[in-house]
Amino acid sequence: MKGLPWEPPVVIDGVPTSLKVSIEDVQTKTRSDLTVTNLRYDATVPDAIVTPEGIASAGAAPLWSSLAAAKQ
Repeated sequence: MKGLPWEPPVVIDGVPTSLKVSIEDVQTKTRSDLTVTNLRYDATVPDAIVTPEGIASAGAAPLWSSLAAAKQ
């Protein structure tokens, strides 16, 4: 059996969004937590980042630096 506790959503860019979600497997006594700290719905993400080949290096992609600079 799995539990899905979450915090009430906040509205970001007009979209109700949960910023913290936990998935708990009570049989194996394990839990995964997802915490979102910075989210933009209008960001353009190149397709190459979300391919199986691109996922491994996605965190180092220059895209994230440009998004952070645009936010300031």
